[in-house]
Amino acid sequence: MEKRAVIIKEKMELTKVVDCLEDLLTSLKAGTLCVQHGDDLVTLNPSAFVKLEIEASVKKGKESFSLELNWHNDKDVEQREFRIMSSEPAEEVTATS
Repeated sequence: MEKRAVIIKEKMELTKVVDCLEDLLTSLKAGTLCVQHGDDLVTLNPSAFVKLEIEASVKKGKESFSLELNWHNDKDVEQREFRIMSSEPAEEVTATS
């Protein structure tokens, strides 16, 4: 199988980024993800189990958020709980006697 890739690195308005992420969600729910940039096109068919990697960081005034999805045919899946929120969680208060 020939290797094909589409790489998109662009600075754009936040509303356009949100539109792209919404298109990604719609495509994932449909089970087919087509990515086109110019004449380059890659069509992907996610499996039932997808590996999700998220990295969020703040370093020297630069904020970064990275999202990576990948999948294989194997079914060995480890699931751990996580959350993505629009605001920081309230600190939990522990009672002391």
